[in-house]
Amino acid sequence: PTSSGITFAWDNNEKIGVFPIAPLSGSQVGHIVSGPSVKSGDYAEFDGGPWLLRDGSTYTAYYPFQGSMTLDDGYDQIPVSLAGQAQSGDDNASHIGESYDYMFATPSEYDPKDNSVTFEFHHVMSIIQVKLTMPNAATLSNLTFANVNGDKTFCTAAKMNAATGQLVKDDNAMTPSVSLALSNVAATAANQELTFYIAIMPTTTGQVKVTATDTNGESYSAT
Repeated sequence: PTSSGITFAWDNNEKIGVFPIAPLSGSQVGHIVSGPSVKSGDYAEFDGGPWLLRDGSTYTAYYPFQGSMTLDDGYDQIPVSLAGQAQSGDDNASHIGESYDYMFATPSEYDPKDNSVTFEFHHVMSIIQVKLTMPNAATLSNLTFANVNGDKTFCTAAKMNAATGQLVKDDNAMTPSVSLALSNVAATAANQELTFYIAIMPTTTGQVKVTATDTNGESYSAT
């Protein structure tokens, strides 16, 4: 986290899915980055895959890699799930970077000069940062965001287009509230500030009630 937003960096063993989309579309292949190929926090080189890059063809990519997709699933059918988010420790956003920082790549044409395709990735999700000043010492177990009117404005599942980032939300996954499980998050004294992060799909929610629950069942809320 910085004053201008949250930055995530490529790391060893990261994996992306790559699709050919023009002139012919096809199934995905997974490409992995090895440690020496991470040139900097925002640039990495991926290698691997059972098919050849072809001259004149255009490709797109997405992250994180979804190995459960079938051969019939196209580049516009990337499964997105925001369920099960859990933060370990105060002021820690690593759970989002590892599993919920969905990205799509601007389509790019194969470059025969160096036998590669270069992708520019774009983030899809919104990340909410919440700072809570605890009135007393407590160990927290859960943070919940709920629409005050009970409207189903949040969504926990969708399909993403890897070329545009467009999300088609699952109607059955629309919900009035979402939760962030917490572990190793505690205020050791009164008036201590704690910081939390949760990824959501960009949406208009109206007023939201935020409730923190501690391990003794006590709750702390704000709208």
